[in-house]
Amino acid sequence: MCLTSTAPYTYEQRLAASKCIQGFIHDNTEGKIGLLQRLIFKYNDNNKSGADQSTNLLHYILDLDDSTRKDPYRIWFACTILLHLLDSSAQAKTLIREISISDVSEGEEPVSALQQINANLSTALINSFDPRMAIAFLMLLCIWLFDDVKCVEEFLEETAGIQTLVGSVAQAREGVFVTGLAAVLLGICVEFNSPASALPPYDPPRTSEAFGCLLMVVRKGKVAKADRFRGRREGSVCVSD
Repeated sequence: MCLTSTAPYTYEQRLAASKCIQGFIHDNTEGKIGLLQRLIFKYNDNNKSGADQSTNLLHYILDLDDSTRKDPYRIWFACTILLHLLDSSAQAKTLIREISISDVSEGEEPVSALQQINANLSTALINSFDPRMAIAFLMLLCIWLFDDVKCVEEFLEETAGIQTLVGSVAQAREGVFVTGLAAVLLGICVEFNSPASALPPYDPPRTSEAFGCLLMVVRKGKVAKADRFRGRREGSVCVSD
């Protein structure tokens, strides 16, 4: 229901469907891993056979094209469900990192799910797609990368994506939510990177010079002061206008 187009379901109905899924996987490791394994299997199998992917949330997250971005809320709901599947689960993160978007048998370079999402986020930011898409990808990546050195290292392999994030924070053209989340994601990359990553190890002077940490703090502060965010409790939902 939550991945259908706007009609016949309202936003509130789609949100409720998403909440039902979140309730099912909460504190349910077996259910969480089982659902993710099913999603990954169907995504890979349908890619090989060319079958319809419209009911698979991974399709809306990994395959950013004209059809998947017609309804930004599809991407938003898909990312929201996936971030709950990945949250604090090393097993779930290991499973989804095994997805390869490219066809290696045809000589293509392997592209992981994390690298593809990095690329999709950059595409959404550069082309100024509906901000809900960038917000969805940023939420997902913040949960995915937090306290995970290996995933941060993999994410940083695509340096163009980092440059796009830095530009988004510095220019602040996409609004406080996108800018603030981009700043948070950059902060996570700085905090949990490894010496082997493309980003230098944490060093306050160098970090400040590279990313403008003061600017990050300012942008994140603007998110907290935004009219639609002010006074909201943790876990509350901003309903669409």
